[in-house]
Amino acid sequence: MGAASLDVRMWINSDENGSAAALFTWLQDDEVSRESKIGIVRGDAAHEMSAGSFELITALVSNGIALVNLLVAVAAWRNTRQTPTSVHIEHEGTVVVIEGGSPEQVAELAARLEKPPGAAGTGEAHE
Repeated sequence: MGAASLDVRMWINSDENGSAAALFTWLQDDEVSRESKIGIVRGDAAHEMSAGSFELITALVSNGIALVNLLVAVAAWRNTRQTPTSVHIEHEGTVVVIEGGSPEQVAELAARLEKPPGAAGTGEAHE
């Protein structure tokens, strides 16, 4: 990956008990926030940008390592939930869904997100 930053959006389709807000807080408190600019969009704007969610987390990550660290932080957050929920992550039209959290899964998802649009193997993926 080059020096360009990646603009990433994350959402949780069924936002039970403020899950998106909890994930946002987790990411703000995690050291990943030192490598990435984390934000949150609420309301109609988020709904239009995320296939139906009313809270959307945005992240501007500086490089591939920062992307992997972001995905590790999301997977770690999922593992703290009483009922782990799927987190959708999108970059340039490629959507992946974190449903697990093994290092191998995180690395695979990061590789899918880093591929340029139109590259073989892009599209929605579930792990």
